[in-house]
Amino acid sequence: MCVSCHGTEGISSLPAHPHLAGQNREYLISAMQQYQRGERQHAAMQAMMGPLSEQDIKQLADYYGRLPRTPGDTQAP
Repeated sequence: MCVSCHGTEGISSLPAHPHLAGQNREYLISAMQQYQRGERQHAAMQAMMGPLSEQDIKQLADYYGRLPRTPGDTQAP
């Protein structure tokens, strides 16, 4: 689901959508939880986050946090 806006490797090609690759894990968890609770307003993100469990959110944060921030990088920061 995330790929359509945030890119296949977490690097978005759309200026209005942020890169997720290499983001801080705790930041990603917090942001996703805020979308779930309606504290961040974005209809698509709220719809995507709504059905996710805490474990799903943590796994997504782990995945995107480990991806390199720049295509071709071999290590995430």
